[in-house]
Amino acid sequence: MPISAAHLAAPPPVVPETRLKLALVVWRGDLGGAETVQTMLAREWRRAGADVTVVSITDAGPLAARLAELRIPYVALGFGRGSGVLRAPRRFARAIADAGPDGVVLVDGGYLAAALRAGGYRGRIVDAEHGKLLAVPGKSRLRRWKDTLERAAGAPFRHADVGVSDYLVGEMLRGPHARRVERIYNGIDLELFSPSVEPRAETGTVVVGCAARLVHGKGIDDLLAAFALLRGVDVALRIAGDGPERGALEQLADRLGLGGKAEFLGRIPAMPEFWRSLDLAVVPSSHYESFSMATLEAMATGLPVVATDTGGIPEVLGGTGTIVSRGKAADLANAIRRYASDPELRRRDGAAARERAQGFSIETAAARYLELFVDAAA
Repeated sequence: MPISAAHLAAPPPVVPETRLKLALVVWRGDLGGAETVQTMLAREWRRAGADVTVVSITDAGPLAARLAELRIPYVALGFGRGSGVLRAPRRFARAIADAGPDGVVLVDGGYLAAALRAGGYRGRIVDAEHGKLLAVPGKSRLRRWKDTLERAAGAPFRHADVGVSDYLVGEMLRGPHARRVERIYNGIDLELFSPSVEPRAETGTVVVGCAARLVHGKGIDDLLAAFALLRGVDVALRIAGDGPERGALEQLADRLGLGGKAEFLGRIPAMPEFWRSLDLAVVPSSHYESFSMATLEAMATGLPVVATDTGGIPEVLGGTGTIVSRGKAADLANAIRRYASDPELRRRDGAAARERAQGFSIETAAARYLELFVDAAA
């Protein structure tokens, strides 16, 4: 169900104190949206007294360094790919049992759940779906059939399936799922992602920013096309993130004559500072987003947000900011122009976004996940 006004006004639930031993499983040691959320959940569970270990099915990657900073145990199993788990379910199950005998949260609860049970794991299994299902329509018929079969194989062994938005839960309920299905919104550290103490100086140029992996479907090409339509408007664009499409997007910016108006910053280690350097955030995704952490991060730092009407993004915005049709560069340009010309609108919508973000704390998300396990340890 969507967040209500009462929910937004209420303090976050207290994370129950527990001595649970839990595992959080990721596919690889990247620092994407799902891995970032898992890391924050692990931190909050440890603060609540739980023993938590993050387990990567493949490699360590940059996630290992981040977890080391937080003193969260981390294990990389070294499976080359998912099929390796199926060939060695006992090894997989033993590793998860050592890390989290009371329960495990998987980022993909299809055949991994079945492999855990086949290998002898007896703890509770929870699947946290972050959006893999939304890629299904673009796949071949054979791939869609295999994905459905995999989710069906694991469904009987999962205690609960969790979707990160109502939109995603609706998609989950269309196919095989566990008997219990919950919506738990992604959470954010509201102290880390907070507005600037000092208001930004009015320099005349309105700085617009976007953060995304530079891959097809994130709508960066539409955003660049929108900026090409903003002739005579004093705006600058900063794009945080990297990916295989970066070179092509930089070439597109040159062809559109954006010159120094569009800056590609690559990976940004300190995202709160990035958002606080902006006047306006844009989330131009042209494919379906399950949630959009970029949207929430920008909102939490007090930015007005222009975003597309795709997936769970409107659900996160909740009436703040401006929603436009995906794939429509002219609509993006018009919305940006409106904010660029109205400082009071930016201030008002940014304040509303920050207030809305209060309902998405990481403490709330952590407490909701722990509720799926605490009665099992009683």
